[in-house]
Amino acid sequence: MESITELVTEFKYDLIKSFEYASNGELKNATNLIVKMPTGRLTEYTSVIDQEFQKAAAYLENNFSNLMSGDNSSKSDNTTESYTLISKVLAIGNADLNKCYKALKSILSFKIGKYAFCLIDEEIPFQVDSFDSMSIRDINNVLGRFIESFL
Repeated sequence: MESITELVTEFKYDLIKSFEYASNGELKNATNLIVKMPTGRLTEYTSVIDQEFQKAAAYLENNFSNLMSGDNSSKSDNTTESYTLISKVLAIGNADLNKCYKALKSILSFKIGKYAFCLIDEEIPFQVDSFDSMSIRDINNVLGRFIESFL
């Protein structure tokens, strides 16, 4: 029987490294992002991320099956967030990270009218240049969290 899990419609990500953005003529430092569940309009981008993740998972399973079989001879750090592990699967699993980054950038900056799929500090819509200002660690964590939450 399939377990029923709570549907995640958005997540809040606290930035490791803030970046500046303009709001009402003032420069502010971003502290978090609110990322909302994508709709069918974004399948062009979500499918790229999903496909690259599935490719990476299959690569790891086929090439490192001893890691996937539950060999617990080395204890792992239980404080590691699952979304951090997901981004590492992409990195070592032969995924095309450039495709994933471009797709994530498009998703986060996508707007339909006044509706934005990502907000900076729950205030203003995420812009393309916001992505360019993010640290790579934050980008990887948001990518992993996006996969964990929505795909």
